[in-house]
Amino acid sequence: MKKTISFPEGETKQLKQRLGAGKPIYTTRVANEVGKYKKNAVVNNSVLGPLKVKNVVTLNDIKKHPFFKDLTKKQLKMIGDQKYQVIELEKHKTG
Repeated sequence: MKKTISFPEGETKQLKQRLGAGKPIYTTRVANEVGKYKKNAVVNNSVLGPLKVKNVVTLNDIKKHPFFKDLTKKQLKMIGDQKYQVIELEKHKTG
């Protein structure tokens, strides 16, 4: 059975547009989700469908986050100084 991945409800429209344009999407995972997703695995999202994990980067320093300047205060607080992963996903091509 495929793992599932969730995204905040307010982000799915933008993520769907990026995937529809053939662009990858990115998500940050913390706490018990660190290590859950592996490169080349296929995961499922109820809105976006099957997604392939293209890359996983594990970091400890929030300032090294590739989208540091785009993170909200809430996101910065949630990540804090703990280990986290930035995951790149793409639409999974079947067949």
